[in-house]
Amino acid sequence: MNESDAIAAFRKMGIIRPSRDLIENWLRAAASAERAEAQEPPSAQPKAPEPTVGGQQVMLAAPAAAPVPPAPACQPTAPRPGKSLLEPLLQGQPTEQKPASRRNPGRPRIVASWFPAVAKTMSDGTTLRTALAINGLALSPNEMRALYRNRTFQGLFQEARRRYLLENWGRKGPSLRSVLGRML
Repeated sequence: MNESDAIAAFRKMGIIRPSRDLIENWLRAAASAERAEAQEPPSAQPKAPEPTVGGQQVMLAAPAAAPVPPAPACQPTAPRPGKSLLEPLLQGQPTEQKPASRRNPGRPRIVASWFPAVAKTMSDGTTLRTALAINGLALSPNEMRALYRNRTFQGLFQEARRRYLLENWGRKGPSLRSVLGRML
């Protein structure tokens, strides 16, 4: 069996342009079938069920010279998209599987080391631009906008703001930090 035999078999099945993986899997299945025939005598082999697709029998090799009528162009031969015609053959073969692990959805969170310091500086009502200047940071307008939208930073800022309001409830006048921040 070689690649041209595989392509010819797929064309008879109605697959005009089989992928490289499909051809390799077909060759692997044909080789394992040949090895199985060579190992066991023909009388001891039980007859394997014929693979079917959509209730129709599928030819896996081209041993006979019987002509196969071409499939009509308007109707697909395999009505089940996503299923391989080689699936029945490959079911018994061992496959490599990754160990089951939980996948974290979405992007990983971005947490900069200066997020808590800037959030605490902003807790008294100081603007982001001023809080960044107090902490010795300079960001572009696009980066500041992205920082406002960052969920981790939003959570840190909201928690710092709640604490500030609880601690300074009833006090009059701005804090020293906000006065110094506006002067800088």
